[in-house]
Amino acid sequence: MKKSQVIFPKKQIEKQIFAKMSALQTERLIDYAMQEIQQIGNDISVFPHANNLDRTGNLLDSLCWGVYYNGSRRKYGFYRNLSASEVSHLHEYSRPMGEAVSGHYMAQQFIQKYKPSNEKGWEVFFAVLAPYWGYWETGFSTRSGKELRWQVMTRHFDVVSRDLKPSNVTFNIYRAS
Repeated sequence: MKKSQVIFPKKQIEKQIFAKMSALQTERLIDYAMQEIQQIGNDISVFPHANNLDRTGNLLDSLCWGVYYNGSRRKYGFYRNLSASEVSHLHEYSRPMGEAVSGHYMAQQFIQKYKPSNEKGWEVFFAVLAPYWGYWETGFSTRSGKELRWQVMTRHFDVVSRDLKPSNVTFNIYRAS
């Protein structure tokens, strides 16, 4: 009696398994990004309101995320729907009043223009696009001379780095042009 043989098309099976695994991983990263953006936004929201951090709503309206796979955008979103009470202004206490800021519009523009740095694999971004964010991230002195520094995004960099280990996580600061 002859032995039975089963021949599998190895390359085809490998491709099918990888396609399913990559689709599943992409969905997991989308779910992760949606949860993490809520945590970042919640952390910004609970910061004491005495400093007018999000007085008009434009800062939180500019908070967004995106997931890319092999250089292609798979999904993106925002911390919340457009809810700013008014357009705010960069350097609003200078005369004449400074540059107008619409946080949600700036986030939409960034997402439309963003090109991932990796053409292979996954890329996840979290961004705060309101240009006055830099005042809070790098610190500044108040009129009374008190030095303020706020680092929600850098703290979340540590969280994301830990959560996505052993992935290579980088932190980039993009300046509006």
